[in-house]
Amino acid sequence: MKKYTWFVLTMLIAISLLAAQCDGPAAPPEVEDEALETEIEAEPPAEEAELEAVEEEDVEAPEADNQLGSNSDEIYTHPSGAFSMVMFGAEQETTDDYVIFYGDGAAVLAAYGEAPQDLTEDSLAGLADELLDIFLVQTQAVESYEIDVDQYEEGNNGYLVYFEAVLTDTGDDNQGEIFLTQADSTLYALILLTDDYDRVAEAWYATVESFTPNPEPEIAAVPEADPEIDVPAAPSTGGEMAADSGFRPEVNGFSFENYGNDSVEFNLTEAEMQRMFGDQVCANQAGGCTLTPPARQWMEQINGYMDGGHCEGMAVLSLLMYLDQIEESDFGGEVAHDLSLENEALQREIAYWWTTQSVFPAASERVNESPAAVLDTLIETLAAGAAAEESWTIGIYQPDFSGGHAITPFAVEDKGDGLYHILVYDNNFPNETRFIEVDRNANTWSYLASTNPDEPLALYEGNLDTQTLELSPSSKRLVEQACEFCAGQGFGMSHRTMGMAALQPGYNEIWLEGETDLLITTSDGQRIGYVEGEFVNEISGALTKHFTFGGIDVWDINQEPVYRIPLGIEFSITVDASQATTGLTSTVVMIGPGYDLVVEDLYLDPGAQDVITVSPDGRTLSYSTEYNDAPDMIFGVETPEADYEFIVAALDIEAGAEFTVNLDLENGDLSINTDNTTEDGTYEIVMYRIDDESEQWFNNNDIYMEPGDTAYLNFLEWVGPGSSMFIDIDYGSDGEIDETLELPDEFEGE
Repeated sequence: MKKYTWFVLTMLIAISLLAAQCDGPAAPPEVEDEALETEIEAEPPAEEAELEAVEEEDVEAPEADNQLGSNSDEIYTHPSGAFSMVMFGAEQETTDDYVIFYGDGAAVLAAYGEAPQDLTEDSLAGLADELLDIFLVQTQAVESYEIDVDQYEEGNNGYLVYFEAVLTDTGDDNQGEIFLTQADSTLYALILLTDDYDRVAEAWYATVESFTPNPEPEIAAVPEADPEIDVPAAPSTGGEMAADSGFRPEVNGFSFENYGNDSVEFNLTEAEMQRMFGDQVCANQAGGCTLTPPARQWMEQINGYMDGGHCEGMAVLSLLMYLDQIEESDFGGEVAHDLSLENEALQREIAYWWTTQSVFPAASERVNESPAAVLDTLIETLAAGAAAEESWTIGIYQPDFSGGHAITPFAVEDKGDGLYHILVYDNNFPNETRFIEVDRNANTWSYLASTNPDEPLALYEGNLDTQTLELSPSSKRLVEQACEFCAGQGFGMSHRTMGMAALQPGYNEIWLEGETDLLITTSDGQRIGYVEGEFVNEISGALTKHFTFGGIDVWDINQEPVYRIPLGIEFSITVDASQATTGLTSTVVMIGPGYDLVVEDLYLDPGAQDVITVSPDGRTLSYSTEYNDAPDMIFGVETPEADYEFIVAALDIEAGAEFTVNLDLENGDLSINTDNTTEDGTYEIVMYRIDDESEQWFNNNDIYMEPGDTAYLNFLEWVGPGSSMFIDIDYGSDGEIDETLELPDEFEGE
């Protein structure tokens, strides 16, 4: 099977299972005495199971004492026509070559692809072990597994092998089976992974027994060319055309060049966020989607980063329009070249596809092992035309992954002696055909480009080791994306890991707006960020995320990467203006699963440093500054009853003061502690509350605190707009409440 497909399937299986483990196994419903009960023993189930081939029309699903039986009388046929089977639970994810079902603590994946070798008794051991190693171990979904292929069962023209596994994240024992069958040169696989084999055995066997392959799936017909569109002849740089998709920059590329935010009014809106992640990003939908505070903060960060350029969105969208997966007519034209950037819908659409470079599963897959691998993949795909299973955009980077740019490949030309030109549409150069040169013999690549047409040309280049030439697939962008910043999400993905995404624990993401540098330091002294202008990474599991901009001033871009720190690690953030020559204002943002923290409009003189200490769960923030005017501190959080955003501003504090803000969701208190101050201070608090029906605001800017005190704002007791809120004062922070004050609502509008 295609390597990239197997890796993506692995991640989806693992994610489904881990999500089930977080919730705990569901208890099976009670059944009547006459209900059929399973007679399959768990140790080892494969030895006693008798699988018999059955015709699809004869399949009748047995009753089962679990939720999976609800779909077991329905025959599922994959859209490609490649296989059919009795459904297992609820359909979760479908692409051109696989489908995933999930229910009651179990996941089943069905997939097909070209067989790497014929499936026989002799090759079974190697195939099963290799696939389970790729599926489970290499992606860190399981720590280990045990499989005894000598105990396989034959049935339904295939082989069924039982295995046991230990989950990496939790250490829990899991069980599973892999079913392999082959028809002609196509290999089919079914994989079960579950926390309770007995509970799902009947539904699983019904699925396996009913599995019916079709070695000749239907292939979509090649669309006829529009006779009214004059498609230019294939361009040539003096070689023999090895593959040509028919895309032409002067027809299928945009007529306008790549742009920054100052050229447009719109990027992502609430509608695009809901489209990308589903309703989970909406705190309420009473009048459309009102985003949760973390979702809104994430959207604002993404929109801000687009100021560097929109090349990724333009490269992807022009390709999807050419492939008729997005209709140009929805934006007012027959082809992409007809469209004007003075179009709100088009601006938002380009922003949507730009964003897919940063989310899962859209960013989970890359072909970047070598320039030769990129070249071979493109030749195979472009030569297949409309029958191709995948389409690709290209990302190019400098060796440190700065100055990233995204372009659209459409043909490959063989110039002889191992030299090839990949012909591309570069959105910095409308109406032009440009090329990346690949030397297959040396396994190198080069591209003469600039960040925008007004800048001098400069050279991008790389080799086997740099992995700075990559292909990104279109198909993974077309499905709903996982929301890593939504409450309850405990998984993430690595960025740019040997052409695949490995399963990782969840992350806190740290974003910087402004021209200062960040240095993140853990409680044991490990660091990631910039030290005297040089980048270091000493934190195990910490990552940086880079974007493709390819637009305004990106060649010498000083854009800080997004830092990804594994959940559970306590750290501080130093905002460093050591390299500055003038005063700078920056904003630091942390976004995690269901929460966000923001230190907004933080001013630093040249050479100054401010320190922010945060808790891993986003509940506590301590800040020390050299100035009297402290920045605003913002907490956003999702809860089952309502979502909240709090703004705490120190209106008048001493230079060098440090104060701590803590959000106690269990007791409904927002506290401010002034232990590390020596002078009195005045604080302002704004609360924004979103429930299922409404949005409400509270504001009071006259909270007076003495050094060493702690104030507790009782936000859960607030009854609504216009009413007061109460604050408990613990003088000396000895744990005893000394006074309760009434704070009138002074809110006058957003």
